[in-house]
Amino acid sequence: MSPLLSFRTVGAPSATKVGWILHGLLGNGRNWNSFAINLINYLGSDYKFYLLDLRHHGLSSRNSSFIPPDTIDNCVNDLLMLSQETNIWPTTMIGHSFGGKVLMRLVQRQDDIEKYVPTSSSSIPPNIGAGNSANTNIVSSNVNVFVLDSMPGISQDHLRPETTVSSTVPLSLSTLNQQQQSSSYTTTSNFVDRHPKDVMSKVLQLIQKMPTPLPSRKIIRDTFLNAGMPDKLATWMASNVSMESHGTNNPSHVPSSTTFRWAFNPEGASNLYNSHMETDTWSILTEGPKNPHIHIHLLKASRSHRWNEPDSIEKLQFIEKQNLSNVHIHNVAGGHWLHVDNPKGVMEIISHGLNVSSKHKLQ
Repeated sequence: MSPLLSFRTVGAPSATKVGWILHGLLGNGRNWNSFAINLINYLGSDYKFYLLDLRHHGLSSRNSSFIPPDTIDNCVNDLLMLSQETNIWPTTMIGHSFGGKVLMRLVQRQDDIEKYVPTSSSSIPPNIGAGNSANTNIVSSNVNVFVLDSMPGISQDHLRPETTVSSTVPLSLSTLNQQQQSSSYTTTSNFVDRHPKDVMSKVLQLIQKMPTPLPSRKIIRDTFLNAGMPDKLATWMASNVSMESHGTNNPSHVPSSTTFRWAFNPEGASNLYNSHMETDTWSILTEGPKNPHIHIHLLKASRSHRWNEPDSIEKLQFIEKQNLSNVHIHNVAGGHWLHVDNPKGVMEIISHGLNVSSKHKLQ
């Protein structure tokens, strides 16, 4: 059976240290290809990374097997299923924005990790090595989780979900699927609709209003620019599509027209954003992971607006006073897309967290 989540791998097949990289909302694993290559050059050839496409994103958006509702908790379940399907439990996890929120929620569900991630298997390929693979004791394995500029908290006027996926995850994939299907996530209103001035809400609303199929990248870019979006964001959205050709039944086999489709499922992405804004993961930073072998690193972008709220400032000050041995807060120069604005700074923090002394210089 093929894994539910699509992914691409970067690094040598024989690499023994395995990591996951989780993209942000509307992104996909492909966006992280260059960063992963540079990170491996920096850390060493014994590392390889799985660049995941989360549900409704990238190639995973073409998979109709995801069981609703589309929530952070079900994204965590997707990861737990992937671990069982591939017999891999990574010792390095990197998540940006939405992907970072998913990883924080994963660490919150430590009991599920111990119950669900396989601890022994005879079917592990020998080249998987200590990623950690399923024949490694995950409870005593050091795992470093790097969260890039992801807000742990919830929207100020959130409406908490009445019920979420149970924290008791069954040991078989079939029963997990049943649990996903029977779980419910209810709100009386939609965060995107309630916050039209929120940038991501505005982006999602623009996407929903655009025709499908999409006529051209230029029209996409112009639509976002005309709505007052930054040029950088408009350009990225225009590239966040896949091409569809039409009318090839001619002697020259040249398509008579070309249209585009989003590289994500707009409705699914909107649902996930609602869950993202209504899921609280502060406790993983204020109390620390239950497993002392799991270290969580929060990388705060210096130019990100996410950390200016009084509640966030108060909690960060509390975390600093706690001085927990497995919670690390890093202030990094750059905007929200830290891995683009300051890849050197991000890689240095990752290298330090993994206790890797790189001989490679970053430009």
